[in-house]
Amino acid sequence: MKARPAVALATVLLATGRLVARAVPTRLLRGVEDRVFHAVFHMTRVTNDAYGWRPEPVEEEGEGALR
Repeated sequence: MKARPAVALATVLLATGRLVARAVPTRLLRGVEDRVFHAVFHMTRVTNDAYGWRPEPVEEEGEGALR
């Protein structure tokens, strides 16, 4: 996709989203936004936990104890 059609499409989508957001009650909009945020947060948390991004424990030289 070339840059100009992509920018035009993005502009139309954003403008449509802004119009829809104005038509939806604030309380409902905030609730939907919170649900989407929490879904994305938990999905990335589960993905990161599943792929072992945490560092492995390091043994000290000579003592064999974990830090």
